Amino acid sequence: MAVCKSSGIKWFLLKIAALFRRFFYSPLLYAFLYVFCFSKVIKDLEEESEAKYLGKFPEDLSLKDFEDAMKGFEWLPEKKSGALDFTYLNPALFVSDEMAHEFGRDCDDFAHQWFKYFCSKGYSEVYNILLTTWGRGTTFKKSHIIAVGRREHEKGGSEFFLMDNRRVYKDLIGKTSVEEVMQWYADKRARIGTGYDNTVWCYYRKFTNY
Repeated sequence: MAVCKSSGIKWFLLKIAALFRRFFYSPLLYAFLYVFCFSKVIKDLEEESEAKYLGKFPEDLSLKDFEDAMKGFEWLPEKKSGALDFTYLNPALFVSDEMAHEFGRDCDDFAHQWFKYFCSKGYSEVYNILLTTWGRGTTFKKSHIIAVGRREHEKGGSEFFLMDNRRVYKDLIGKTSVEEVMQWYADKRARIGTGYDNTVWCYYRKFTNY
């Protein structure tokens, strides 16, 4: 079983990084680029966004339809080795291939779109989670952002969904907490050899609807 922690000194460092990115670095960089770059093309991009989603972005789409839509967008790394690390707050920027090839379209962008979708569908719990893996040293180079949503059933009970970029994990039967979901995810990543056998995670953004 992989080590998966949401406490301790490494968690504290990760949480500080999450707060810095969410409330300072990412919005500041996004605002700068919006004023000097995005604002010039945003109207055209919004029309492109509506066409790609058939005018149904995102609350009118079923989970399967939204998943299919996400699979249509290529994952692209952020430029300057991740130095230009910000999240597209406008979905029109996210769906634009032109913007993606110039600035990237990676895990935080996909996770943000999933977060907004879950909120629009009235899920009881919605999270963006920042995680990384620590080996012998401490590094943020392997950090990753995913989305987790919890949906209540009309007849009682609930179920979790985990979204990793374009992929949806629905086989989370029996999981009753985010901690159990994250342990499952860390175990799965460790089994397939992606290096997450020593995972530390924290909430990056969260929403509850009780």
